[in-house]
Amino acid sequence: MDDSHSPRAPNQSRTKQVLENVSSFLGMAAIPFKLMRPSSGPAGRDEKIGMDLAERYREHGVLSDLEAAIKHQQAALDATPVWHPYLLDRLSNLAASYSDRYQRLGDLTDIETSLKYQQAAIDTLHPGHHDMPILLSNMSLSFLNRYRRIGNLEDLESAMKHAHTAVDKTPKANIFLPGRKQGLAMTYIDRYERQGNLEDLETATRYIKEALETTPSEHPDLPSHYLGLGMTYTHRYRRLGNTDDLQAAIKYKQTAVDTTPAGHYDLTARQSSLAVAFTDLYQRRRNPEDLQSALKYKLLAVKGTPLGHPDLPARQENLAMSHMDHYSLLGNMEDLEGAIKFHKLSVDGTPPNHPSLPNRHQSLARAHRARYERLRDVDDLKYALKWNLAAVKNAPEGHPEFPGYLRDLSASYMDTYDRLGNMKYLTDALNCDKAAVDATPTDHPEYPSRLHNLSLSYKAAYEHTDDLSDLETALRHELTVVDCTPIGHPSMPGRQHTLANTYRERYKKLKDFSNLEAALKYNNAAVNGTPENHPELPFYHRSLSMSYELLYGVNKNPEDLENALHSANLSSQSITAPSLALWNSAIYWAGLAWRHDNPESVMAYTAAFDILPNLIWIGSSLGTRLDIIIRQGISAAMSSAVSTALHFSQPEKAVEFLEQGISIIHRQMLQLKDPAQQLWEKFPLEAQKLQQISFQLSQSMDETTLSKSTPVEGEATVNYNLLAAERSQLIQKIRKLEGFEDFLMGVPYPKLQDAAREGPVIMINCASTRIDAIIILSPTLPVKSIKLLVSLDDTRAQLGRLQSALKGTNIHTRNENTDRVGRPTNLARPQDIFQNVVTWLWNNVGHPVFKVLYENNITGGRIWWCPSGPFTYLPIHAAAPINSNYVQSYTYTLDALIQSRARRSSNKPGIVTGVAVTEIPYQPTWQKLSSVQKELETVSQALGSHQFSTIINSEASINNAMKAMEKSSLLHLACHGQQDPLDPLKSGLMLYDGRLELRSILSTNLPSAQFVFLSACETAMGDAKLMNEAMHLAGGFIAAGFQGAIGTLWSMSDADGPKVAGAVYRKMFGDDSVPDVTLAAEGLHLAVQNLRKQGAPFHQWIPFIHVGI
Repeated sequence: MDDSHSPRAPNQSRTKQVLENVSSFLGMAAIPFKLMRPSSGPAGRDEKIGMDLAERYREHGVLSDLEAAIKHQQAALDATPVWHPYLLDRLSNLAASYSDRYQRLGDLTDIETSLKYQQAAIDTLHPGHHDMPILLSNMSLSFLNRYRRIGNLEDLESAMKHAHTAVDKTPKANIFLPGRKQGLAMTYIDRYERQGNLEDLETATRYIKEALETTPSEHPDLPSHYLGLGMTYTHRYRRLGNTDDLQAAIKYKQTAVDTTPAGHYDLTARQSSLAVAFTDLYQRRRNPEDLQSALKYKLLAVKGTPLGHPDLPARQENLAMSHMDHYSLLGNMEDLEGAIKFHKLSVDGTPPNHPSLPNRHQSLARAHRARYERLRDVDDLKYALKWNLAAVKNAPEGHPEFPGYLRDLSASYMDTYDRLGNMKYLTDALNCDKAAVDATPTDHPEYPSRLHNLSLSYKAAYEHTDDLSDLETALRHELTVVDCTPIGHPSMPGRQHTLANTYRERYKKLKDFSNLEAALKYNNAAVNGTPENHPELPFYHRSLSMSYELLYGVNKNPEDLENALHSANLSSQSITAPSLALWNSAIYWAGLAWRHDNPESVMAYTAAFDILPNLIWIGSSLGTRLDIIIRQGISAAMSSAVSTALHFSQPEKAVEFLEQGISIIHRQMLQLKDPAQQLWEKFPLEAQKLQQISFQLSQSMDETTLSKSTPVEGEATVNYNLLAAERSQLIQKIRKLEGFEDFLMGVPYPKLQDAAREGPVIMINCASTRIDAIIILSPTLPVKSIKLLVSLDDTRAQLGRLQSALKGTNIHTRNENTDRVGRPTNLARPQDIFQNVVTWLWNNVGHPVFKVLYENNITGGRIWWCPSGPFTYLPIHAAAPINSNYVQSYTYTLDALIQSRARRSSNKPGIVTGVAVTEIPYQPTWQKLSSVQKELETVSQALGSHQFSTIINSEASINNAMKAMEKSSLLHLACHGQQDPLDPLKSGLMLYDGRLELRSILSTNLPSAQFVFLSACETAMGDAKLMNEAMHLAGGFIAAGFQGAIGTLWSMSDADGPKVAGAVYRKMFGDDSVPDVTLAAEGLHLAVQNLRKQGAPFHQWIPFIHVGI
């Protein structure tokens, strides 16, 4: 039963000949007989002991008492001859104890045994015997419990028949008549749940009201009657949707709970039922307080139910559902984890043949699918598939929910197909949808929805196989669906949208113009039939745009192209649709405009990048955000947006696009605090409210939910409008808070150009169609751009050659030893390759950029490179001639450079610390760094009178290094370094007792940090998983708070450490006064020039780079 997940009746002892009690609402207890006078002999003693133990069990719930009671009662019965006057009592009492044990343990054999003894008791009486109603009532309960266990309708009819007879045979003045009427009402409720006949529900309500009206105010069964009446109102509300019924359900259930004594056996059952009513109320009005009330009572019900109790799985299931509701409201992973935990406990505690088991399997599968959609962990997909399969396997034949189980299984198969691309899963999904349709009568209200789902599976099969018959079948089903959907039905626009898409695919395949006309017809019908700001509307507008573009291709009528662009624009403007849907629409709009050389493409990309902060942050995990970055192709979209802006002569907009794209990616890779996280720290109430609204909006329709044919009702649409308006007002409020003026907005160019305050910044954008250098000359001069005469393939080829040269010089890189198939690589002379790469960089990047600088009278001084794509790994700085006057540095974003300058320290001299490890105990095969000691001495000499603290070898532990880092202004690290190719946050410096990871550095407060010299291997080699977000360890130190850093792109020569370090520190400490960290770049420039003049090979001087101010 939907609203009844709790058993049995209590326990109060009564002094009459018969003990009778109608339980709460799920399982009334069988009624034991009690002797009026004591009996003698061994059988009598067993009878008395058994009765006492059974009563004590009903009072305290100790299972061992019940087991002992059954043992003694069985012994008493076995010693009782068929003519004995106490045979009836002993049969009935033993039957009642077996019924109690079934209620406790859920073992079906106990209810079978109880039925056997109850029938034997009835057989001892003539039909008019005054005890017959008691026996019939007990037997009705047993039949009802067996029906609820195995779902056999004959048991339900038998339960109803016996309950009717018990009521009919009970005198009107009998004190037990109200209880028997409620027992009869329960059978009508069960039949209503099975067959949906409203007359059964009305009959049940009538019997319970009669029971309530004739029960004295202090009677212990009164709470049970209140609960039964509340239950009928719950069913009425769910059937008719009348909120008065819902309020009545809460009123009567609350009264039942409030009038039940603490510790009463049925209190948890009544709390559970009240929680169900509060859940209904929450789902109706979406008030979080109602959800909290539901969660409160469900927790009480679970905590108050002993382990092994047959109702515990149902209550755990209810609690899990409240956690899912809470997750849907706030998006907190703790709630989703709680839902999975309690769903799993519910499944594990449910007996194999229990009728509720398939539904619990389905609920557990749905929770895993929700976690898969959030975290994209393929294990959740496997579990969803496992439990969906279990639901289908365990559903009894003819089960009304069986088609729904098949549909959920199909959805899991489809998710698996989408993830793995294996056609087998698509075929399985199709077969499930076929079976769901076959199992659904054509007049069933869910038939159109299930046929719609089947059509979508056929369409997916067509997209995989290009088999026209699949498309034709999909079209046939979709036409049927639309034809049998009533006009005005909330699902109609979605179904018309799907039909339009199928006609459009058919047009593409057959070039039959009538298909395109039909597509446009249904596209327009879907748009026109959908309320403004409905969450699904962007999908309909986008589809209409696609059809208009095809029409323009046929007729070349400019009006058709205008319509296509207009619809594409509208598809990205909704205030209620999920961010992902709006992002996809804006990217589609941009592509449409670009294909037709229309400057609207820049507007479209602007819309996309306005959406991007919302897409990346809705309270999601880092893994989810990175998954979005990869799956949505944000790097590629960024590059395309930049090249589009340049194509239409908008270089300032190009800078904004490039900065926003690389900043978001950089932030996610380093798990840096984004504005949303900063909001949590400073204004948690606003942050919590924003997360709640954003998450609810993100749960509205997307392509996935559309494919499940799940309509958004009119009431829900109004709710989304209210949520969207509330979110907009909240964001405006947040933007008035100090430090959050640009919250969830891209930084405008006038602020970004300040990055060039102390020298030009050259950004490089790599798109598939073109590569550009964007030169921000100064905060006052116009930005310049150059279309470089190279392609993306050329650039990648140069990167491949550089990696080959590094292998040839036996320098450790991320791709080492052999080529892809494991054969030895045949190399040219490595130095020649270095020369060719550097020459290529000079001819195609360095020279064109320097030419623009010269033309603008910038002939020397500081410049910064801000590369993206493959250029992140190419040593652009090495292209400059040996006598170049440009002192080159790198920055990973413009904002990083601006913020580093903003953190400039006072003129007080800071602490300078050196951390060095010459050999690593746990890596005995690694080369000893023999020049480290000399390097530290050189640094000390360069510092002059400034104090230089050193931590060397065994003292250079992770803990000591972290302490030094926290209080040092300048930090010199001379040791091995290593990149992690799978997780850049695990990249780090190899200290004496382990690796000091970048993750730890980023989480440390570094109030004094100014400059770090990373005299180590691989400290600037970026992560290759996401091309644009190469994360150097040197860049990580900048993100952690250092203003400037020197690192190496690959393994440096041990002997070069002292030379380079000496030159850098001499420059910073030139006049023995307060060091100037902005001179570190010039010191490195001079050191590298000296190495080149001394004839050092390319691989020795190229790797040194400077990052920051």
